[in-house]
Amino acid sequence: MNNTIKFKEGKAMFPIAPKDHQIECPYCGKHPDQIEEYIGASKEENMTPIEYVKSQENTYCQYTGCFVCTPCYFNIGTPTLDKIHSAFPYFRMDAEPLEGQNSEALVKYRLGEL
Repeated sequence: MNNTIKFKEGKAMFPIAPKDHQIECPYCGKHPDQIEEYIGASKEENMTPIEYVKSQENTYCQYTGCFVCTPCYFNIGTPTLDKIHSAFPYFRMDAEPLEGQNSEALVKYRLGEL
């Protein structure tokens, strides 16, 4: 799990952790249960695809519930984890809000005030 978004910022924007059904790749909109790579790997590790993404996928962000699946990672040009994680709050601001999402804190983050 990568914590590129600082704890204070993440908790301010997303005080309630995303629920398992809200975890998705923002580029293709797929949930871990829909991606064969995670389905197969999770079976080998004796866990669910969601548990696998949370524990093994470096692009996963615990605050936003976003990760980047392998095909999308290559399609977007293999950016650094810092760049990926800095984009996730923007996705969550523009997409369906998460329960407890603090839109005011997201705006401050977008403006560089948080």
